[in-house]
Amino acid sequence: QIFGFLSNYGAKINNKYFSFNNEDGMERFRVINALKPGTFENDSKTFAIAIVSDLMTVDNPLNTVKQMVEFSINFADKFHASLCDEERTPITKQMISHMESRAQDVARIKQLSSHND
Repeated sequence: QIFGFLSNYGAKINNKYFSFNNEDGMERFRVINALKPGTFENDSKTFAIAIVSDLMTVDNPLNTVKQMVEFSINFADKFHASLCDEERTPITKQMISHMESRAQDVARIKQLSSHND
């Protein structure tokens, strides 16, 4: 079911994880199996996935975080799952706002460093 949902959502399988790319083919974020070794096989069973991104490499960190949150909410609704942070604490709206603020900070840092180059 996970493979079908992710494929329908636009994810591409890449090195046994699912990748969401922008229009230019650059990775925005990926969905990995939260259990070792972190990959998906056709017969994989898991009770946890992780949605991850390197915000320093994406073109729009805030938009990427918003897309990750939207995907996560849709996934959780479909599979009756809970959204949690890296410590498996349920994610609140306040935590989402904090993640978006951090993404804005990353965007500012990237903008400053590009001006200095």
